[in-house]
Amino acid sequence: MGWLKISCLLCVFGFVREIRPSEPFITEYLAGPWRNITEDQLNRQVYPMGTYSYLAQLVVVFLITDFLLYKPLIITMGVMGIIIWSMLLWTTSLEALMTLEFFYGTYMAAEVAYYTYIYAKVDKKHYPKVTSHTRAAMFAGKLVASISSQLLLTFNVMDYRDLNYITLATQIIAALWAFVLPKVDRSLYFHRKPYVSEKSNEITPPSQSIENCNADDEKSDKLLLASPTKLLWSHFSNAYTNIKVLQWSIWYAVGLCGYLQVISYVQLLWKDIKPNPDIAWNGAVDAIFTALAALFALGAGYIHGGRLKSRASLVVLAILSALEGGAILLCCWTDNIFVSYAGYIIFGALYAFTITVAGAEVARYLEEDSFGLVFGINTTVALVFQTILTLVVISESGFALSPKGQFTVYAFYFIVVGYLMGWLKISCLLCVFGFVREIRPSESYLTEFLAGPWRNITEEQLNRQVYPMGTYSYLAQLVVVFLITDFLLYKPLIITIGVMGIIIWSMLLWTTSLEALMAVEFFYGTYMAAEVAYYTYIYAKVDKKHYPKVTSHTRAAIFAGKLVAAILSQILLTFNVMDYRELNYISLATQIIATLWAFTLPKVNRSLYFHQKSNDDKNPATTAELESYYKNNNQTDKHVMVKPIKLLWSHFRNAYTNIKVLQWSFWYALGLCGYLQVLTYVQLLWKDIESNPDLIWNGAVDALSTALSALFALAAGYVQFRLLKSYTGFVVLAVLSALEGGALLLSCWTENIFMSYTGYILFGALYAFTITVAGAEVARYLEDDSFGLVFGINTMFALIFQTILTLVVISDNGLALQPKEQFTVYGFYFIVVGILYLFFVVFEYFLTKTKKNSEMI
Repeated sequence: MGWLKISCLLCVFGFVREIRPSEPFITEYLAGPWRNITEDQLNRQVYPMGTYSYLAQLVVVFLITDFLLYKPLIITMGVMGIIIWSMLLWTTSLEALMTLEFFYGTYMAAEVAYYTYIYAKVDKKHYPKVTSHTRAAMFAGKLVASISSQLLLTFNVMDYRDLNYITLATQIIAALWAFVLPKVDRSLYFHRKPYVSEKSNEITPPSQSIENCNADDEKSDKLLLASPTKLLWSHFSNAYTNIKVLQWSIWYAVGLCGYLQVISYVQLLWKDIKPNPDIAWNGAVDAIFTALAALFALGAGYIHGGRLKSRASLVVLAILSALEGGAILLCCWTDNIFVSYAGYIIFGALYAFTITVAGAEVARYLEEDSFGLVFGINTTVALVFQTILTLVVISESGFALSPKGQFTVYAFYFIVVGYLMGWLKISCLLCVFGFVREIRPSESYLTEFLAGPWRNITEEQLNRQVYPMGTYSYLAQLVVVFLITDFLLYKPLIITIGVMGIIIWSMLLWTTSLEALMAVEFFYGTYMAAEVAYYTYIYAKVDKKHYPKVTSHTRAAIFAGKLVAAILSQILLTFNVMDYRELNYISLATQIIATLWAFTLPKVNRSLYFHQKSNDDKNPATTAELESYYKNNNQTDKHVMVKPIKLLWSHFRNAYTNIKVLQWSFWYALGLCGYLQVLTYVQLLWKDIESNPDLIWNGAVDALSTALSALFALAAGYVQFRLLKSYTGFVVLAVLSALEGGALLLSCWTENIFMSYTGYILFGALYAFTITVAGAEVARYLEDDSFGLVFGINTMFALIFQTILTLVVISDNGLALQPKEQFTVYGFYFIVVGILYLFFVVFEYFLTKTKKNSEMI
């Protein structure tokens, strides 16, 4: 029963450490008469420091814990507790409080030693029991602390400051107790017990040992370092290449992030609801919260282990996560402190259930030795999300919301998480990337920013030099990027999209020269060209029967992201929360999140052209075949390249020798060309119509345009498949194309900015309808595997047409027209396209009729 003794010794440490009766009332104490600190300073400066410190130290502390064999870090935890509560009692300045929060980050990060120490001391068969012991000890300590704090305050035995003396005493006891813990002789990574073979007992001759001593020592040193690194990587790759581990780890991280944020700031919310209560019931609330959380965690273990399958668990967690959001709304949308308490308790109970299920699901698919690493990484990811949430919601560089505003955000955070996790599959993982990437609120006001006081750039330079560079760069890179995307198996290019986004918005924020802006446009070309990876990745990961659904998911995610960005930008500017430059910080943040998220996408093992799955893989090679391979290596290398090229040519030829594909592809390219040109230069047109408006409505206009475009695209799918035949489709598109031209003329032949906005919104809605019909008609006549190639080529032709249009209409070597004149050209461009297609339909109709008449004769 040695394992039970060690478990009890560790649990005593965990129990005593958690007896911190001052914690339920920490905000009341810090904002009280003992310090000259305001609640706003606690909210914006003090508490965020703990989050940043915890994140900065967690990974390093985890590795140091393993290297130093656990016990020194458990002692460090106790020492940090002594330092923290000593400083709370005997310092008063803001700077000391910030330093204290740094130490609190160490205190929390070192907690990993408490949880992992026991695994190095007991046999694997005891892991479930000792895990439950260590968790139960912490719950018990928190419960005792909460009850004792409430009793001591209710009966006026102590005040808020005096409670810290008890906490300091428990930290001293815990630190001393840590010294009695048995030392650890091995660890998971740096101090493993090696397997000893019989040969290790053989005696090495003295002469050999003397000659080879230094060399052996050198090799041993390398192995000692290389072996833990390799094992760490092995555990990491084995865990996170498992889609189930990845799926549940994401849920674990986003859930933990929200929970940490709620418990960190809930006391500030209560103080905002009731600034000066006769008696604060925080201790009683924490006691009920802890007791219910423990019961719900136990209930989760029973129900999940015996009743729920993995898919059912995901649905249950999605519902409970949404309910957690509802509980937080109850907590913050009230002026009754007891209703707020109730909401917080309900949230805690639901969270305990969901995090237990998520943790169990992660553990189900792991190697036993990798538990600590994986949960450490998941916690790190949670802290990254929490840091971003803190910077965006709380810090003065972000929204700087009040406590009620903050908790409203946290509530909807859980509701959105519940919605997303309800259908978390590969499609969802990709859609989250697409959605987040499109949240670029700065784009609706890009021209206003670039032509503003932050740069010495004129509108003329934007028109003639800067924006055209993006078009040329996009065209130059598209074909190469398409082939590289297939060759590199999609995911690296999706990560590249995110990295390019970070570079672009970093340069927009921190460079000012014209040359830097031209470089930004070059990178923007890469950013747009690599988008092909986003649209084609999913086809390499799912069965063909799911193509229509996943295509709609990826497109819907793009629309949703654009809509959120447009609405957000308009609100932030209307209420003077941010200026044009500051919107770029949000865009940069979303690109960073999208990049990090891209790493979670499952890797692709096959592609359409360069990495096809061959049936021959199932048949093992004979010895003769292997010998033949080595003799003809050069020929094989050529065949590896020839096969994809032949397949590319086959798809190209089969598509574009079909007259229907050719007709609709030509319209698709012409329509996309005009749309891209309008989208690129419309802000310059609006700035030409109204140079210095009191309030610019670009965000609202983009929101309306995006929403209407989504509706018209859906309508096009319904109408096109059920009502329109091929000829009718051409006639409708010809008429709508002419109407698009009319909408653009309305947009530029006016001095009223709202008329121009209206024209642009109408154009966007009509274009969404026509491009959806054209795209569907192209797809109707294609082989499934050639979708990406054909639409890539059509986009390339659109960019060629756009480049020609730019050179003729905009560049100094062409007509060098002003914005209104440019849009007049674009208006007539769409009208002419409509007339040409109407003429083509009439011509084909009479040609077909003539053929029928001649056949009848």
